[in-house]
Amino acid sequence: MELNIANLDLNNIDALAAQAEAELEELRKLEEQEKQAKAKAKKKAKAEEKAKAEEKAPAIEDEAIVVPHVPGELKDLMSNVPEAVLKQKQAEVIAAFETRIAFEQAQPSVSDKMIPNLKSCMASLASETGARLLAALDIDMGFVNREVAKGSRFNVYALQKVCDLVTAMTAGFMKNAVNRAVLKSMFTCRDNEVAFNGDLALAAVSDKIRIEPRFAKHLTRHTVSQNTASTQKSSTMNALEALGIATSNKLRGAAEVFTLTDTPQTRRLQEVLA
Repeated sequence: MELNIANLDLNNIDALAAQAEAELEELRKLEEQEKQAKAKAKKKAKAEEKAKAEEKAPAIEDEAIVVPHVPGELKDLMSNVPEAVLKQKQAEVIAAFETRIAFEQAQPSVSDKMIPNLKSCMASLASETGARLLAALDIDMGFVNREVAKGSRFNVYALQKVCDLVTAMTAGFMKNAVNRAVLKSMFTCRDNEVAFNGDLALAAVSDKIRIEPRFAKHLTRHTVSQNTASTQKSSTMNALEALGIATSNKLRGAAEVFTLTDTPQTRRLQEVLA
């Protein structure tokens, strides 16, 4: 009889030990879950704190780009261009485009649209109004033949956008939607002290590009596909730089920042887009 009681006690002990082990395992799980929850909450709080700090921080760093003021009204500068200077600029435009056309014709494969597009740009910029503006702003036409890669020169789409910008400054309307979206965005970003970098330029060109809401609110966005956004962005920025409307800079090795100039041409475009 005593043996049976002993066996019963051993069974109870085994059962209690198993129960205790199970409870201990459950406690370990709860502690691990609590630990993970605390780590997650800490990470979230840190991210929120960082976001708040970025929100409060000025968008333009201490190493701000100094934008010199160039006085004058574009219409006055254009009206003061001497006839001889106008003729010289027209000849310079024609010579630059004839050189470019000859270069493209010598290429083994040239697009059917390339030469007609170049001739159209030449006609636009060599016109009295176009050449007068280029002369007034002292634009060097060397950009037309600027080599960007071996066997490749300044993008023809950028040239067409140059023509669109010239038309906007002289006739008062801007036809190219990418030019319009980028410039409107640049003016808004400048007025709100937001540095306009390549990411913002891409997002202005295409509403398919994801951008943080705190930046998106400053942008006027066009609708080109994500695949063509980079080409559209670079051609517009190159056109703006060619006409002295914007400059590109890098601050402390950071991403490229595009800055509007304080010049007669930039102020005129702001009037057109107002």
